[in-house]
Amino acid sequence: MTVDIEKVVEVLKALVGEKKALRKVIVEVKDADVGAPIYKATVAIDGVTQRTNKDGIAILLVEPGKYILRVDCYGYELFEKEIVVPEDKDIKVIVPLKSMML
Repeated sequence: MTVDIEKVVEVLKALVGEKKALRKVIVEVKDADVGAPIYKATVAIDGVTQRTNKDGIAILLVEPGKYILRVDCYGYELFEKEIVVPEDKDIKVIVPLKSMML
């Protein structure tokens, strides 16, 4: 009996599921009125969460696919947007947060 190794590998990949490479989602959070970076905003994509640095930047690693990006920070309105993370490149999203101050 001969075994076709390539066929076995193909079947195993189909059964187990092949992991996709992670992509970077670079999120830049700014104040919508003055354009200043927002420090320590919470950025979340499908359970992956990061806080923005002093430059308003958070970097999350996720598999390619369609997600809801959520950005939240005290004193600002919640931001939600559907994003698509492609298989072939990283993406950058600029998020203007609106202040809730009167």
